[in-house]
Amino acid sequence: MWLTSKKELILEIERLLDSPVRDKVRSRMLEFDLNHRMDTEWWFDELCFCLLTANANAARVLEIWRKMKIEGLFIAGSLGEVRDALKTLGYRFYNKRALYIIEARSHLTTLKHDVTSFEEPQDARDWLCGIKGIGMKEASHFLRNVGYRDLAILDRHILRLMDEHGLINGIRWGHGLSRRRYLDIESSFRGFSQEIGLPPGELDLYLWYIKTGCVVK
Repeated sequence: MWLTSKKELILEIERLLDSPVRDKVRSRMLEFDLNHRMDTEWWFDELCFCLLTANANAARVLEIWRKMKIEGLFIAGSLGEVRDALKTLGYRFYNKRALYIIEARSHLTTLKHDVTSFEEPQDARDWLCGIKGIGMKEASHFLRNVGYRDLAILDRHILRLMDEHGLINGIRWGHGLSRRRYLDIESSFRGFSQEIGLPPGELDLYLWYIKTGCVVK
């Protein structure tokens, strides 16, 4: 049963690799590579996107994030301005996330330097987890979106897909993942990505498409 389920998932990924979805994924990966070359303020905007995606609809967050980025609110908005914009745009957790964004600004001018000072992306991720509102998933998400491809973004969609196809077991739904459990599952994810022949950060987009029908970021 496990092998059959896993094989079905592999076949579905192979089908997507020979479909228009491949171009969408490649476009996103190119976008992430371009993000890597941008300045620290650009990186901070990307960090804010990942702060907002926790327990929220990613496609809707992307719309909100784009509007707020254009207005420069992540970089220069006051707490009240950020909070009011989130509330007006229909974001659910506007109070807490506005505070996280303002507090994260202490890293604004050095964010890119600090992240790129680490030789290993895993060490950069651990450092990012020291920012309030950023956990293993959010840090991995941010790093993928600024050009690092070797980390797994274990959100609920990916975890459910892995569980449904026998790649993991024992998930306690409704509970967060400890760092140790995250790393254990990431190891399984990385092994599967090697079997498929795609880096974890790119495989994530295909799996996310299978689960949601869209390629976001």
